[in-house]
Amino acid sequence: MLLATYFTSIVAGIPERGAGPVPLPLIVAFCRRKSTRLTAVFGGLTAALGCLFTSFASQMHQVFLSYGFVMALGLSLARVTSSLMIGQYFKRRRERVEVIVASGTGCGVIIFSYSFAKIIRVLGWRLGLHAITGLAVIPFFRGHLLSFSLPLPPPEEGHPAPQEPEEEDQGQVRDI
Repeated sequence: MLLATYFTSIVAGIPERGAGPVPLPLIVAFCRRKSTRLTAVFGGLTAALGCLFTSFASQMHQVFLSYGFVMALGLSLARVTSSLMIGQYFKRRRERVEVIVASGTGCGVIIFSYSFAKIIRVLGWRLGLHAITGLAVIPFFRGHLLSFSLPLPPPEEGHPAPQEPEEEDQGQVRDI
């Protein structure tokens, strides 16, 4: 019986690991054309809803769909947007930040899997997943905190770039 329970939990998690990387090229293309911030907000909302739908699942195929695909899509959206924002926020020390983020991903897997199991063991399936939904909604709020500042596009041909107005010299001494 115990072996069957572990097997069922492993099988339920396989679609999440397998379906997560599939939409990555599409997500990156959408972020580059539209908005990284909007994608992060949508990913956080999708991950939280997938976790919430999983808490109401009563059959195994519902767990596969809600946890394995809906939550995986939301977490993929959140993960890709955070990677893209590293490139926008950190120009000079990007390598160091990416090392920290990569190690943070491994630590997060360890901490989240332990917390996930402990919360479900203490609170039960439904209430435990409701509590985990509270954790899964963090990327939704993180997406709202992303900066609106994006690099300006280069000026078009034939249109000079706007220049600052020159100050008239009114007898002031300038330090050169």
